[in-house]
Amino acid sequence: MQQPKTQPPTSVLRSCANISLGIFHFPFLIMTKITQKLLSPVKRNQRRIQNRSPTFVFKIIWTLALLIGEIIIFSYSMRKCSWPEHKNWNTTETRPIHVAIIADPQIIDDYSYGRTGILQRISEIYPDMYMRKNWINLQNIFDPDAIIFLAGNHDIGFGDHVIPEAFYRFRKEFGPLSYMTNIGNHSFIALDTITLSGSNETLKKDAKELIQRLENDTTNSLPRILLTHVPLYRPPNTDCGTLRQQSRYIKQGAGYQYQNLIVESLTNYILNNIKPMLIFSGDDHDYCEILHDELDGIPEITVNSFSFAMGREERGQVANKPNERVRE
Repeated sequence: MQQPKTQPPTSVLRSCANISLGIFHFPFLIMTKITQKLLSPVKRNQRRIQNRSPTFVFKIIWTLALLIGEIIIFSYSMRKCSWPEHKNWNTTETRPIHVAIIADPQIIDDYSYGRTGILQRISEIYPDMYMRKNWINLQNIFDPDAIIFLAGNHDIGFGDHVIPEAFYRFRKEFGPLSYMTNIGNHSFIALDTITLSGSNETLKKDAKELIQRLENDTTNSLPRILLTHVPLYRPPNTDCGTLRQQSRYIKQGAGYQYQNLIVESLTNYILNNIKPMLIFSGDDHDYCEILHDELDGIPEITVNSFSFAMGREERGQVANKPNERVRE
């Protein structure tokens, strides 16, 4: 009987080496296959991009333009601003209180301009988007300690045309229209000059009582900052300063549910009794800074509209206290 042939030792060693090498290469083979599978869509996309028409480039440019115009530019513009610093303020002893003032958001609804259809929807959506972006950036970039909105005549009316139902509903939802609150080492006095401009004693009761209380108050020695929606009276053609964008002054005028300035007699009554060191107002939609010279040069700053729908550049006001005049 023929004996089976035996493999020489070298053949056995070579076989074992090949098996071991195969086992060693196996994971790399798997990884290579997986990588090829993952990269194949990229290669296909590269070939597709090479065959794209100019429309693809236009889409890229359009996407970048939207990204810059709708997101980046808002943050960039706001980051160019900063809280004002008082030269005598010692921040190592006390942290300054930062206050932001916002005027005339001009929220648009179906009754604002009498528009209909798609035009009305656009008039509502885009101003809201604009204000939402700026509100988010204001919070994230500046983180103010307090934000003050100056109350509006479109909410309740003006003077003798104030709508009682709207007045009481507004007060129920947002609280008193005339009040005093201390922020930092200043007293902020919000005064409802809208109802004070009318003859309804019931509606303007709270505002008159606040003025009388402040007139006789000897317990609070903090400097007072007056907040009024409608700017106070000033002589005709009083220059508003270089930051104003439209006409050089606020012209007195009145109509249904509005009045450009509080009348002179009421203005004097307010200032003589409250004695503020600084006044903030709104309503005009444009910036204005004046001094009430007849009353020791009290500065009044009229704040721009917060809404781009009013055709003004936004110039929000921020303040460092104490004893710092508010500027951009």
